[in-house]
Formats: sequence, C-alpha cells, structure tokens
Amino acid sequence: MTIDLVIFDCDGVLVDSEPLANEELRKALAEQGLDMSFDDVVETFVGLSMNKVVTIAQDKLGHDLPDDFLDRLQIKTFAAFEQDLKPVAGIRDILNQLQDMPQKICV
Repeated sequence: MTIDLVIFDCDGVLVDSEPLANEELRKALAEQGLDMSFDDVVETFVGLSMNKVVTIAQDKLGHDLPDDFLDRLQIKTFAAFEQDLKPVAGIRDILNQLQDMPQKICV
C-alpha cells in the first residue's frame, strides 16, 4: 500500500489547546465569583457549548454573567494560545520524519 497523503488534525494532534482554554475559563469564572478547581472546570464543562457553559455558570452563581463575558473570555483565551500553546510531545519528530518521505502532508 502506498500512502500519498497524511492529514493531521490540528487540535489534540499537533497542539492541545484544551488545558489552556479550561484554565482561562476557570480564571474568568473566578473573577465573577465562581471559584472552581481546574479539575472541576474540566469535569463540569468539557464537551459543552459555550452557551451551556454560561447557563450552568449562571445557575451556580445565582445571577447572570456580564454581557461581554464570552467576548472577554475569547480574547484572553486567544492571548493564552499565542503565549503558551506548545506542540504535542513528539510531533516535531514525526513531522521531521515525514518531510523526508514522498507523501504530501496537510492539516
């Protein structure tokens, strides 16, 4: 069998943004008075839409989050990605090995 193309998913394969995003969510919720551990944030919110995250957080807080909560969270999360997002362990070696092979690579 000849492999002509190797396709990589970005998040979770090349980089893992989830821990950074969850930490930014944890900090943003703490700023609003909802103190949760990182593990609790993961257990409570991973896999949910942001609208559902807001609904659950508001239920836990007993009041609405600010209207710009998600906008500010997105800005802080993207800033964390720019500063701290790192390649998944070992992926550089894999990509370097694939560069020496004839197949194409894409993300």
